[in-house]
Amino acid sequence: CKRWKKLIWWIFKRDILELTVEQLQCDRETNRRYWSNVDELWLVIAKLDDHITQKFLSIESSLFLNLKEMTVQIHGGSTQVDSIDRVISSVVRRFPNICISMELHASNSDEIYAELNAFSKMELKKLKLICVSYEPARISLTLIAHVLKQRNITVHNFTLRDWCIVCNADEALFHSKLNTFRISSCSVESVDNLSSALLKTVMLAENDSSLGGINARNNSPKNGKKVNETSATGSEQCFIERLEVAGQCFFHGLDYLNEKAHLEFERRILSKIPSLEIDCSEIYYCL
Repeated sequence: CKRWKKLIWWIFKRDILELTVEQLQCDRETNRRYWSNVDELWLVIAKLDDHITQKFLSIESSLFLNLKEMTVQIHGGSTQVDSIDRVISSVVRRFPNICISMELHASNSDEIYAELNAFSKMELKKLKLICVSYEPARISLTLIAHVLKQRNITVHNFTLRDWCIVCNADEALFHSKLNTFRISSCSVESVDNLSSALLKTVMLAENDSSLGGINARNNSPKNGKKVNETSATGSEQCFIERLEVAGQCFFHGLDYLNEKAHLEFERRILSKIPSLEIDCSEIYYCL
């Protein structure tokens, strides 16, 4: 009845914040794309076999006209990485200027390494790695850096959530300029190792012009003397602009400080990298 329809519509407007449609029969005009006016896509991949991949690739050119942004959320993708890479690559080929963000949900770091190692060269606006196991699994920032460099994957904003973070103090954490490094509800196994690795990252950038750093070079002789000059190659800004620490984080070795542990964490890093902007305003403790 009409009254019942009005009641349902009122409930929809008041209580429903998000509506997900799993299957939709969508008729279209001949030679017209399904969503020609869509410029932002959120692609959630939970199960992707060869049949589904091929089916998507066969219709992909008819789905969108001018995508500008795409967020890819991948769940348990270590067994389907080749298919995932084919899907992403097909979209990128049609829209070479598309801005991509990626979320990888995994129960252990081996799944993360396998997924990243299978991807083609790409530039990511955001990369978020999320641990879904009950206990935080260990993840090596050093290994992540190796894989990203090897696969030629550039990341502008990097987030870790619900991991136990480890790293090698003598190796750089990033090999491309990073806007924001965010640690959310993670356990840091060694604050000193992390601070040393961050310093190593900045030092690497300062000595490598390809990373936007500062290089000392010998110019041609002037008046019979060689002149050493330091050339700025866009390094006025820090190689890592901002470090954010949020959620319920745990710093091994600093737990005796209770709710002031993050202050010591911040102090140790700033003592080595004074120019780094650190934001701990969203951190909280459950004591």
